[in-house]
Amino acid sequence: MDRIAQALKLAKEDNTIDVPYMPTDSSPRVEATDPVRKQEQEQEAQPQINIIRNIDIPDEYLRKQRVISSYWNEPIADAFRLLRTRILQRMAQNKWTSIGITSVEPKNGKSLTAINLGIAIAKEPGRSVIVVDTDLRRPSTHQYFGIEPEIGIEDFLLGNKSIDSLLFSPGIEDFAILPCAKTIAGGPELLKSPRMLELVTNLKILYPKHTIIYDLPPVLIGDDAIAFSAFVDTMLLVVEDGVTQDKALKEAKELLVDVNLIGTVLNKVPETTSNYKDYY
Repeated sequence: MDRIAQALKLAKEDNTIDVPYMPTDSSPRVEATDPVRKQEQEQEAQPQINIIRNIDIPDEYLRKQRVISSYWNEPIADAFRLLRTRILQRMAQNKWTSIGITSVEPKNGKSLTAINLGIAIAKEPGRSVIVVDTDLRRPSTHQYFGIEPEIGIEDFLLGNKSIDSLLFSPGIEDFAILPCAKTIAGGPELLKSPRMLELVTNLKILYPKHTIIYDLPPVLIGDDAIAFSAFVDTMLLVVEDGVTQDKALKEAKELLVDVNLIGTVLNKVPETTSNYKDYY
């Protein structure tokens, strides 16, 4: 039993989670003899198509924000292609579909790493990605696209908005964002609540072919990322070159000792003129 299944089992036992009904082969089914009702049953049996609203963002703005889609044909994108390949290989080996991205400290670049990794994965044929802003202390993913959403993840966690009504695509094919529109009071507790587990579970059910990336708070500001690790298949840690100190990194690694950590990303490494790609 995987980590999410275990968490889901506990939540179901407490009657704290609402999961969409998914019929199984063993589910009884009454065939309608009435032609109209039979047609209705056939329509009900069709898979649900979730349409994600599209918001076109100017390429100039994306470039200014260092969003990798605007640099895709330049050597800088190769770093994310390499990261994508290594991440997907490990995830495929273990049949993982979700990953949480955290950092040692604030401003290490975890949110942009989550966005750019997601875009790189979505660029692969046959793949789709949703990046979920679960940094309820300091949400920022929507800001990289110059959008101020009226609703976000908080409207699912604290209200009755559906997941598909919260999603938007910034004009990048097979790539979507589930934003957090504002800082949420009690965010650390809400991040590990049954309602959050319900969101994670429903995303897997509603979007089974998507890779789901969760942008999480930094490790050293609280227990948010560690607690949320039970809801995802694996985690990725971002450190900032020349900024993250050895002591802080060691402390973060100790806190993550029981977390399924897929690896560490060294972010904001200065470009050098000796890079072999200059040859091309």
